[in-house]
Amino acid sequence: MDIGGGIGLHALYASANGAAHATIIEPEGDGGHGEMIATFNSLRSAMGFTNVELIQTTIQDFPIPEDGFDIVLIQDAINHFNEPACITLDKSKDSQKIYDEIFASVSALLKPGGILMMSDCSSRNLFPLLGMRNPFDPQIEWHKHQPPSVWAKSAKPHGLELKDVRWSSPARFGTIGQALFGNALASWFFTSHFVSTF
Repeated sequence: MDIGGGIGLHALYASANGAAHATIIEPEGDGGHGEMIATFNSLRSAMGFTNVELIQTTIQDFPIPEDGFDIVLIQDAINHFNEPACITLDKSKDSQKIYDEIFASVSALLKPGGILMMSDCSSRNLFPLLGMRNPFDPQIEWHKHQPPSVWAKSAKPHGLELKDVRWSSPARFGTIGQALFGNALASWFFTSHFVSTF
């Protein structure tokens, strides 16, 4: 299950590597949604993958399947599930209740022993602290993000136990860059991007 999976690249990749079935959830009403769905359908047709589907819905409205999923992926989308709530998640009980419902839905999608992989940028970064745009990704709205510890606290009551946090270095630096800069301190000087595994 890829929540907020866009044109479905991760789901198609999973299918190419042996996944029995892959589902993408995308919310309705996005301005470029029609073009995105057309791109997904074109890719799926070209690759001949009949076991990959895209469903226009939200996680809250998706019917929970009986058998569940082995893996749920949320790549750089968790803050978009409810941006106002995400902004105050670390200090507002009302916001915490909103994300409680979200993580309850995510947890219900997983088989026992299933894996949630979730990536995003942490709100903790050098450049917003200095009042500057981040030169590596100037579009990031830092106040709309949270660090891994806040997400772990929200997910834990729903049986989602944080097992690992991997910090990303800019892709341009390749594998050597990941080895040198793939840690929380170095990432603070770049984009503070992380991948959490639950």
